[in-house]
Amino acid sequence: MALAASIAAVALTVAFWKTPPPGNSFAFATAIGETRSVALRDGSTITLGGDTQIEVALSEKERNIELTKGEAMFTVAKDAARPFKVRAGDATVVAVGTAFNVERDSDRSVVSVTEGRVVVEPVTHFLPAFVLQEFKPKLRSVRLNKGQQTTAGSAGIEEPTKMEAPAIGWQIGQLAFHLQPLRYVLEDVNRYAHKPIVLENDHVGALVITGTVERENISGWVKSLERAFDLQATEEADQITLRER
Repeated sequence: MALAASIAAVALTVAFWKTPPPGNSFAFATAIGETRSVALRDGSTITLGGDTQIEVALSEKERNIELTKGEAMFTVAKDAARPFKVRAGDATVVAVGTAFNVERDSDRSVVSVTEGRVVVEPVTHFLPAFVLQEFKPKLRSVRLNKGQQTTAGSAGIEEPTKMEAPAIGWQIGQLAFHLQPLRYVLEDVNRYAHKPIVLENDHVGALVITGTVERENISGWVKSLERAFDLQATEEADQITLRER
């Protein structure tokens, strides 16, 4: 674990380019509130949401992407000889030719498929199969078809469910949520907020949210939260704090 942490710390030190540089490895990043589309040399396209970082490594046998933070939409060019793999936290998404969205939060990743199908794999492949089946049954691969999504974390990968909210609304300025804890909603919203919105305590973060947030009217959404959940938003110099009245 210590070695993995050290490697991760080094991997986060990256440079960012607007277009792929010469070679097979490169990285991209967006600022808060910024979105960007990147065309890879294999014909695939990656659209990055706000405050997002990815690292790309292309070889003759594989196409590997690391989503280190944020959210991205992947439109994958078909190439059966070179699987397209996206690592996001505790899961790896494997595709050949499809389109899917990956959102990486602090302790989970949400994968949503808009075209074709993908396989979502846990990163703990080194564990024997009998151990996974007996003690951690959620640490196994899950197949997703168009219109399905799953959530992956340290405990494993959830069973596929139907997408109840559009996975790519953020590309047109709308963040949609269906029965999501407020703490995860804020992780998405803060990628586009001028000031980060923070929670006074975990109880507020557990409030369940369904609805749409307009990226250009986050302040209006915060006011609606105050009315709906009897909260108080206090604006400070560097953040907005949500607390119970």
